[in-house]
Amino acid sequence: MKIGDHEWRLDSIGPHIWRGSMETGQLLALSRAVKDEGGQLVALWGSDDRHLNGGFGIQVALLTGLGLAWVSCALPAEAPVYPDLAHIFPQADRMQRAAFDLLGITATDAVDERKWLRHNAWAASEFPLRKDFSSLAARHSPLPEADAYPFIYVQGDGVHEIAVGPIHAGTIEPGHFRFSIIGDRILKLEARLGYAHKGIEKRFEGMELATGARLAGRVSGDSHSAYAWAYCMAVEMATASTVPERALWLRALFLEIERIANHLGDLGYLGNDVALAFGFVQFWRLKEDWLRMSIKLFGHRYLFDCITPGGVATDIDAAGCAELDALARRIEAEIRELKIIYDEHATLQDRFADTGICKPELAAQLGLTGLAGRASAQTWDVRTQFPQVPYDRLDVNMATQRRGDVLARVEVRFAEVYESLRLIRDILKRLPAGGIHTPLQPAHAACEGLGWVEGWRGEVVVAVRIAADGTLDRVHPHDPSWQNWPLVEMGVLGNIVPDFPLINKSFNYLILQKILKTGFVSEPAPQADPALRTREQALQAEILKVFGQAVAIRHVDAGSCNGCELEIHALNGPHYNIDGLGVKFSASPRHVDVLLVTGPVSRHMEAALKRAYDAIPDPKWVVAMGECACTGGMFGESYASCGKISNHPR
Repeated sequence: MKIGDHEWRLDSIGPHIWRGSMETGQLLALSRAVKDEGGQLVALWGSDDRHLNGGFGIQVALLTGLGLAWVSCALPAEAPVYPDLAHIFPQADRMQRAAFDLLGITATDAVDERKWLRHNAWAASEFPLRKDFSSLAARHSPLPEADAYPFIYVQGDGVHEIAVGPIHAGTIEPGHFRFSIIGDRILKLEARLGYAHKGIEKRFEGMELATGARLAGRVSGDSHSAYAWAYCMAVEMATASTVPERALWLRALFLEIERIANHLGDLGYLGNDVALAFGFVQFWRLKEDWLRMSIKLFGHRYLFDCITPGGVATDIDAAGCAELDALARRIEAEIRELKIIYDEHATLQDRFADTGICKPELAAQLGLTGLAGRASAQTWDVRTQFPQVPYDRLDVNMATQRRGDVLARVEVRFAEVYESLRLIRDILKRLPAGGIHTPLQPAHAACEGLGWVEGWRGEVVVAVRIAADGTLDRVHPHDPSWQNWPLVEMGVLGNIVPDFPLINKSFNYLILQKILKTGFVSEPAPQADPALRTREQALQAEILKVFGQAVAIRHVDAGSCNGCELEIHALNGPHYNIDGLGVKFSASPRHVDVLLVTGPVSRHMEAALKRAYDAIPDPKWVVAMGECACTGGMFGESYASCGKISNHPR
């Protein structure tokens, strides 16, 4: 593999994926060559190889002009160190800190050596991803210390600090944000993340390959298809298994359905963040129609467990193809009407334009990726430049902008929705006949593989090592958020504090007159269903019987994959309008009747959940929502997870 003027000893192991091992000194030289060529660091992680008669390993995935280069460096068991890469690729900083927290391997001469994933769920001398670490013993050990994270403080006349989180006013994942401000202008933002850390990588160890696919899809519920496909791609590469062509086309169909669902939701919330509730209602109406079609055709609103090792678990017939094609055409017509309204709404355009700017030069320096990167002139899209089947036959059009502000990220979302709808119609038209699943080839020796998929946020990478007995030995799932969060912290600088939710969501005209003049290109409004009105009245009566008033709920995400949160958002949308039934979501636990908890309780969230519980008035009602909150789900109990809500001490 030639990069720059040097030929590197990397072998092709799949379409656009290269593999090699080298000394740590060579890794530095390779990283510089990739950077000089305009490439990027995609992922960095570690491995414990002592059971394989080695020491430790540092693994990197580098984006080059020829594809993804997956490189390993062996590190000694006694002193596992490697050279810092953050001075070449700044996005390596948090990945390196996480590698130390989990494995105890050190980046020498790194500028920032603060902990990252380790809050206070395990001691500084313990490393959960080492093979000799006992997750069972750690699960029952007391929390070793208070978190006491050393934030960087800004000093000077008139500087104030605002601490927000980890529990937030809305239904979002936990995270702590430390704002340093003068007046209402942001001087610095530092994020403290990792509250939902549940020990997923440790959980993979010893799993059967099929079970691992289910867990991989739950790394991030809104990107289930992307993670499941990347995992299955890695397993199929490792076992040299062949997937039926129809199954590959169906995987692409699922991925584009997922992309559209997320973009529709975000476009609605971005309108809502600038007080355009109309935009929220319309886009979430369309999203709910889209989700209902998914469960009707494929059995799950978010396509959970549709992608499996060796193929897919569900198919679509000719009638389903026609129905999905018709919905795609209707939704596209309505989105084009909504796009005109967004474009002509003066307040929305004023709030979007020149807000949260990430200039192309900064985006390239810090490795911004995915749709946010493409909005800042970073022209990378795996589907376009390094396509797997069937994208190599679909001629994907990449959407890009140069402004790098909220408006640019909104424009990219609109363009990607149009393109995904076009791709879906093309896939349905050209879907090949044949089977949808083939059993995996057995693994007779240790083997490895890597999957690389362009999810809706950006590129998802999953690296897999399979043990000789056919179970999982090491799995590393990588999300584009690792690269993109530092750009959020940079993009808010100089903006006002109230614009942070808008900027944050974006990285994820005269309206009344327009509607009265043209209306919407849509089917007629459905007739009222008396049965629904009866159920609504029964629900309201039951609420009054139990609570004597409208019920107020405080939601806490204690470590969810965010799948349950998607359904809470849907409840507040126009189809269900739970607020109109007398069920209110409140920002303060002091004024609620019910604490609604999603996800298994991560040990990093124990203290925050306890504070929220203590703050709600008596009698204290706690409702566990979803499989993970009720039983622990796929995540169970570990050094980082308490499991089901009832395990949490009250």
